[in-house]
Amino acid sequence: MKTGDPNKADVNSQIATLTGQINTLTSRENDLSTTQVTAGKIINDAELPAAPARPSVPLFLASGGMVGLLLGVGTGLVRERTDKRVRRAADVPRRATVPVLGVLPTRLRPRLDDVYPAGEPTGRTFDRLRNEALASLADDQRVIVVTGASRGLAATLVAANLAAALARTGAAVVLVQAGGAPGALGLPAGPGLAEVLAGTASLDEAARRVPRVANLRVVTGGGGLLQSQALGAILARLRSGTGYVVVEAPSAAASADAQSLASHADTAILAVELRRTRHAEIVDAAEQLRRVGTPVLGAVVFPRLRKPLPVTPVPAAAADQTVVLGSVT
Repeated sequence: MKTGDPNKADVNSQIATLTGQINTLTSRENDLSTTQVTAGKIINDAELPAAPARPSVPLFLASGGMVGLLLGVGTGLVRERTDKRVRRAADVPRRATVPVLGVLPTRLRPRLDDVYPAGEPTGRTFDRLRNEALASLADDQRVIVVTGASRGLAATLVAANLAAALARTGAAVVLVQAGGAPGALGLPAGPGLAEVLAGTASLDEAARRVPRVANLRVVTGGGGLLQSQALGAILARLRSGTGYVVVEAPSAAASADAQSLASHADTAILAVELRRTRHAEIVDAAEQLRRVGTPVLGAVVFPRLRKPLPVTPVPAAAADQTVVLGSVT
C-alpha cells in the first residue's frame, strides 16, 4: 500500500493481532508436547456379577400377570357376550325370563332304574319342587308335563323324581313316560303308551306299579302317535281316576310332541342341562308351551349329566302288577 493509504493502519493492526495469537498457540503446543502422560494402573480386579442384570424376574412376573389378567377379563367378556349355552342357573331367568325352581347338586349322575331318596340333597330338591308345583295347581288341576329344553335325559330325570316326590305325600300318581327312556325305573319290557295308542293293549295293562315307590304307577314307552286324539282321551281318563299325572314329554327341541302333550296339561316344567342347553332352546321351549295356553311353572337346572348308572333289573314277579285306574282314589 502507498504511504498515504487510509486502510494501511488497520491492516497493520490486524497483522499484529494475528501474530500475537499465533505466538500464544505455539507456546501452548510446546507445553502440551513436553508434558508427561501417566496411563494409571489396576488396583483391584473387577468382581464378577452374582446374578444377571436382566431379565428382571419380579418385573416380568408382574407384567405377565397384568397382561394375563387383562386378556382373561377381555376373553371372559367376549365369551359372555357370544356364548350360546347356559353356563349358570342365573342365565335362565336373565336370558329366557323363566324362573328357576331348583338347582341340583354338581357332578350328578342320572339314575334310570330308581329315584333319589328323600333324605339326599337331590331328593330334598325334588320335594321342594313338588311343594311349588302343588302350590301353583288349583283343586281340579292334576296333570304336569315335564320336557327338556335340549335333547338328552333331562326330562326323564326330572319327571321320575317329581312323580316319586308326589307319591311320597300319599297321593296316587301315574307317570306317563312319553319320552320312551329304555329301562326306566327298572321296569322290564311290557306294554306301554305306544301299545295303548295303537289299541293293542289297555291302559290298565300298561300302568304298572313301581315296587320301590309306593303309590306310583308308570306307563312306559312312547311312539309316533303322541299327537293323536286318543292321547287326549287317555290323559283325561288318568286325570279323573288318579291323584296326579306327571307326563314326561320328548324334548321340545326334538319335535312338536312336547307342545301337543302340554296342551292337555295344567302346567309345565322345563328341564335345563348346563353346558348343553342353549339359551335359544329355552326361549323356544317356553314359547311353544305358552302358545298352547299351558303356563310354565319354571325350570329345574342341573349340571351336564354324566353317563347314566346301569339299570338294575326288577324281578318279573314284583313288576308284573297292574292297577285299575278307574278305581284309584
